[in-house]
Amino acid sequence: MRRLVEQQKEIDELLTRVERLRARRRDRVRDGDRIDYAFVDSITFSERDNAAQNIVFTVPQETDYVAERLSFYPSYRFVTTDEAANGPDEIPFRPCVFSGYEGAMLNSFELDSVAGIVDCVVDISEDYRLGSKTKSRRYQNISTPVSMFYSGAINYRQGFSVGGVLSADVRYDGFEFASTMPFPCPYLLAGGSSLTIRIAPILAAQRLPTTGPNADPTQQNEYRVTAVLEGFKKVWK
Repeated sequence: MRRLVEQQKEIDELLTRVERLRARRRDRVRDGDRIDYAFVDSITFSERDNAAQNIVFTVPQETDYVAERLSFYPSYRFVTTDEAANGPDEIPFRPCVFSGYEGAMLNSFELDSVAGIVDCVVDISEDYRLGSKTKSRRYQNISTPVSMFYSGAINYRQGFSVGGVLSADVRYDGFEFASTMPFPCPYLLAGGSSLTIRIAPILAAQRLPTTGPNADPTQQNEYRVTAVLEGFKKVWK
């Protein structure tokens, strides 16, 4: 009988907690004052690198955060191990494309960036406090291709050949990232929790071959993938 009473108490506490969480998610996502806020961070890696890296977005203890969209933007720059022969490393990173972009592998895709191609898989997990314990959970049960986040560029400058000379197509003279992945429902991150985005490159194209007649291992690409988590802070609870 004592065990039945204890079991019933555990069930009642669990139901109370479930109802409290349901009410919080149902009633408090859109209430109160809100301030739009975007978390932005990035990882960098060398060509042919496939080591996974983490980006961690930490929500301040005093406020909740509601995530609405998540985007990933690729860029790259030229680096070299022989500055005497090739000049200094580039300072800024320039936009490039994910390998899933239409025509990304074509030699006439762009004047300079045909070698600037990258691809990744992404894992998202959340760490949060439950009483005196820290809990973790994954947002998805498998690694997700970065193309599923719909962050591809539009109007990326394409190329065409005239008499064997590669030229730019003026119809594609703009470059913008117009899309993103909205969460199916607002993703509530409680104050003090953190969101870890683990990015694992599966393709980081070489600038030049390392063997063969055109080989030059001293000229390389360095890539950067930037994650942008958009949403709003709730300024009171």
